[in-house]
Amino acid sequence: MTNRDERWFRTACGRNILLNAIHIRSFDHGFLEGRAELIRKKVLGELADTARELIRGTSAVFIESLDCPGDSYPPLTFFCGFTCYNAVDPSADCSSLTAVWFAKDLNLPIPEILRPHVAALDWAEHAADGYW
Repeated sequence: MTNRDERWFRTACGRNILLNAIHIRSFDHGFLEGRAELIRKKVLGELADTARELIRGTSAVFIESLDCPGDSYPPLTFFCGFTCYNAVDPSADCSSLTAVWFAKDLNLPIPEILRPHVAALDWAEHAADGYW
């Protein structure tokens, strides 16, 4: 992602948002072994806090629902920090959101992996407004 244009995405509501930060790691980061259902429960329970630790300044977190059968989980977790220079509330200066998504692999360039997730995102519902 060397080109700044690759960091711009369009949401479901037509907003242009800028990817400011991204952290990719295994879903079971920090676990050597263990029962899948316990790992899944602990990781999901801590995702919002983990997102706030990884993407500093986060005031709003969106976590994609996990679509895996049973107690299984995906191999990868994406933590993405976004900014929109058009706030949800017209009296604000900007809005921001940290989104957490899951992936099975890294077979595509990162912008191509993120694009469908961002396109489905309801920015007005999940983002938090900010002031400069």
